[in-house]
Amino acid sequence: MTDLTYELADNRMLGYAFYGPMEGRPVLYLHGTPSSRLEPQLLNIWGLSLDHLLQQYNLKLIAVDRPGMGLSTHDKQRSYTSFAQDALALLQHLGIQRCPILCWSGGGPYALTMAHLFGQMVQQVCIIAGISSSFADEEVYAHMGWNKMYFNSAKYTPLLLQGTLEAVKRTQVSSPPSQSLFDLSNVDYALVKDPAHLNVLMELTVKQAVKEGTEGAVKEAQLYFEPYPYNLADIQTPVHFWWGTEDNVVMYIHAKNMERQLPHVTPHYKPGEGHLSVYVNWFEEVLQVLQQGT
Repeated sequence: MTDLTYELADNRMLGYAFYGPMEGRPVLYLHGTPSSRLEPQLLNIWGLSLDHLLQQYNLKLIAVDRPGMGLSTHDKQRSYTSFAQDALALLQHLGIQRCPILCWSGGGPYALTMAHLFGQMVQQVCIIAGISSSFADEEVYAHMGWNKMYFNSAKYTPLLLQGTLEAVKRTQVSSPPSQSLFDLSNVDYALVKDPAHLNVLMELTVKQAVKEGTEGAVKEAQLYFEPYPYNLADIQTPVHFWWGTEDNVVMYIHAKNMERQLPHVTPHYKPGEGHLSVYVNWFEEVLQVLQQGT
């Protein structure tokens, strides 16, 4: 992995990291929320080798920190569209004219926004358990599950959420999390019940996201309630999505919406998989699809 920053036209810094062979086919990677450019390293926690997989499929991930998370400067005026423009500027800086996008979870709306705005540049979108529709949609909101607590805090009590994230930043987990409290599926709980695994997961995602402050993560959580700058039916880019039937984090309504509305979509439903397990257990299949480019 190589950590880098790029200075945007307004002097903000955009953090990013390379994974895989430098001569490999470039793939823009958009992390979940709250998370960071370090997220792809999650695979290594459970015995997979990210570098080996990327070498095998000759793919180079370009993982970008969104504003206010990781190495990227906070942007109080940020939007889905402004981040899409930031990412486009980075790709142009790197001399990349066309590439696919890979994302997980909260990266979904950002990947779909880029496909909507820059369809000629985005060759393909691969979404792992990704959000597709705004929480302002009553049907979507009704199916948010346990994570309503996090996103509602961002919307209604942002200072409280900032304080909570500050506390999380300083916390080391010493015992297994409560499966019932977080409504974790059995398959996801099996992956995080070991405190050592959970601590590394937190370091790569939440703690890295709030390393330089919590405003960016809270602002991002608020954005998910705003109207998205795309209609799924208007996106002409080929989209593949993966969703586990035991996912209690990003609920089935998002997969259903994508399958029903996207014109060029290939669903990959994985029975018995959860939100995290579908990422860990099927990441190689995602890379195969990216290598094939269809």
